[in-house]
Amino acid sequence: MQDFRCAKCQKLLARYRNCQMLEVKCPRCGQINKLNSVYLTDEAKEITCNKSLAVK
Repeated sequence: MQDFRCAKCQKLLARYRNCQMLEVKCPRCGQINKLNSVYLTDEAKEITCNKSLAVK
């Protein structure tokens, strides 16, 4: 599992594995945070593809 943190305040937003796309608004600071596997390497895509996450 990998942590998905807010780019602005570093609050933990989710933990994910196998995720192609993820968008979460931070409840602390309001920043919209996006993850898109298009920007990841092939190795990272194997680790992060398919929606399996736990949002707090």
